[in-house]
Amino acid sequence: MPENDVSPLRFRLLPLGALNEPRTVAVLLALLFGALACAGALFPITDPDVWWIAAAGRDTLAHGAVPRVNGYAFTDAAHPWVMHEWLYGIVLAPGAVHLGPSSFALVGIACGALAFGLFVTFAVTHARSLAAATLSVLLMASVASALFGPRPSSAALSLALAMALVAFPAGWSKTRSALAVLLELLWAQMHGSFPLGVVILLFAGVEHARDRATLAPRTMTAIAAMFVTLVNPYGLRLHGLVAHYVLGDDDVSSLIHRQIEEFQPLWRAGPVWASPPTVIALVIVVALAASALVHRRHRARAVLVLALAAMAVHQARHAALAIVLGSALLVSEIDDLLERTKPAGPRVRASSLVLAMLAPGLLVSALLWLHALRTRAEGAWIDDSLGGSSVLALSRALPDGAHTYAPFAPSALVLWESAPRGGRVFFDPRNDCYSADVLRTSSALPSDDHADRTLADRGTDEAILHVGTVPFDALARSPLWESVKRDGEWTLFRSARHR
Repeated sequence: MPENDVSPLRFRLLPLGALNEPRTVAVLLALLFGALACAGALFPITDPDVWWIAAAGRDTLAHGAVPRVNGYAFTDAAHPWVMHEWLYGIVLAPGAVHLGPSSFALVGIACGALAFGLFVTFAVTHARSLAAATLSVLLMASVASALFGPRPSSAALSLALAMALVAFPAGWSKTRSALAVLLELLWAQMHGSFPLGVVILLFAGVEHARDRATLAPRTMTAIAAMFVTLVNPYGLRLHGLVAHYVLGDDDVSSLIHRQIEEFQPLWRAGPVWASPPTVIALVIVVALAASALVHRRHRARAVLVLALAAMAVHQARHAALAIVLGSALLVSEIDDLLERTKPAGPRVRASSLVLAMLAPGLLVSALLWLHALRTRAEGAWIDDSLGGSSVLALSRALPDGAHTYAPFAPSALVLWESAPRGGRVFFDPRNDCYSADVLRTSSALPSDDHADRTLADRGTDEAILHVGTVPFDALARSPLWESVKRDGEWTLFRSARHR
């Protein structure tokens, strides 16, 4: 018996006949994407990172140069900073300046549409049956919130899918070499996960190693992609930053690994990073990869997916990447596991299915977004976890040049609002551009009974705090501080030195 002639598992409970009907699948995927896009058009922004990324982009456009020091914090103003997402900041800034926080919703929808389009294109072109392609899309959709986010990691998922779409098909051409190198160049300006692009090229080369005619050009393309990552504003410093993030081998990265939730192992991460659907989907992806290895098929893809899954178990932040890329790369394994006693169904053009899937959802979500833009207050676009309209209002009430403390999540919004007027923050979610001393102090402040003195000793002028927290109670009873403005559950405190 040939090694690939393995009796498939029979999933008789699955409606495989319906999933092989192009019209049925088009409607199903259109409803799925439409629901996610409409939710993205209406849900408030929950990601704190978009504010400091947009602020850096705003200043990069204004000054014609990327930031190189931590200029947004009064505690560590001269600390070196490698803004590894500088190009994404340029993308975010114009919309944030002209449309406010509502623009982030549009960016999230665009990221989701791009990821869905690339994924469906890969799945349809690599699967023998439409049912297998559809099941892979449904598996990928378990981490849809990561696809529809406005943060750079959402765009990085699309870059990974685009690289896989270029790298894994059989054959090779100069056009594909150029596309791969350009994708890697773009990736190195957008997100610190860019080494994955080279890894994808190498694993695709291993998969097609028997094709001697393409082995040399594939290898040369991977080498060229590796060297092109040096073409960035920071040179080797960018690679050093990525290495520190991966290894946690210095004081700052070690603290980040211990204190930031997304860097925690999967079993210790909270529901945002390790929800039940995410864990179940990751288990399915691992099972598909194990099946491929046991049956000796798609082995290069399976090893790559298992490596990504191991990274996800080690650090929960990689779970979405493992699921999205794993669901795409192992669509052929889904094919092999499905019952093949019936015809695979009619072939469909990937472009036609992508258009049918995206067009209705993009239209409806755009209309919903426009309606919300006209009827919703600016602060309503900001989730309460970031302080909502209250922190927005208090940030705008800060005096020019204020040195302000705010909790971790809202601090980037305070940075965005106050930086154009010379304001600086104590700490914000950029993390890696702070010294270990400031990192430790900031992480201890939420439970510091003497936060009033700690902030004063560090040169803080203003503090925006939520009612009932330990720092709020410390400042409320301290003669060093006075409450000057209240908005909802948030209060603006001012140092007694500035009365």
